[in-house]
Amino acid sequence: MQDTQTEKLGILKTIWKKNDAGVWAGYDLKSIDLNPREGFTKDYFKIENEVNLMTQHPGPIMNNLFATFGTTEFLVRQSIVPIVAWNDGDEEIRCIGTGFFISASGFLMTAAHVIRDPVDENYTSVTQLDKNSHKLGDGLHFGILLPANPAMKNAPFNIPMEMRVAEWFMCPFEWTYHWGKEVESPLLNKKT
Repeated sequence: MQDTQTEKLGILKTIWKKNDAGVWAGYDLKSIDLNPREGFTKDYFKIENEVNLMTQHPGPIMNNLFATFGTTEFLVRQSIVPIVAWNDGDEEIRCIGTGFFISASGFLMTAAHVIRDPVDENYTSVTQLDKNSHKLGDGLHFGILLPANPAMKNAPFNIPMEMRVAEWFMCPFEWTYHWGKEVESPLLNKKT
């Protein structure tokens, strides 16, 4: 018997909305196939950029039209976001890692070394506020780049011009939480 099942690659997106009590809740799930663009193999490819309808029953979520559809590239960029940092006066932004959202209210998960990068790589100061609380330098900009929905460029309703022309939005971290503790490295190539 011949196996006719083909290998597929995809992501699972959650659609969130606030319920009647004002609490964020999962509203729908949508799997998005990541298909190769023409000319690419299934092992390493650029994603075919198709328009995806995110829910079969938009209902009350229509008050946020842009949550109901998007191109494959835009939806993937919403799922896995670049974490960036720079200081006032820097000519370049550092992309120091990636993260992914774990809640509709903006909680993001990443690796500890990404959160520690500005301190470990000595491009910001750190001040200890109390036993488990630290403050990074005032000139540091630290957060994620969130893609703008391309549909906003031609939206048929009133949107500020800055949002119409934007490709990305910088969303600064309000706070971060680091599970773990500092240890001195016994390795010679590590800072102590």
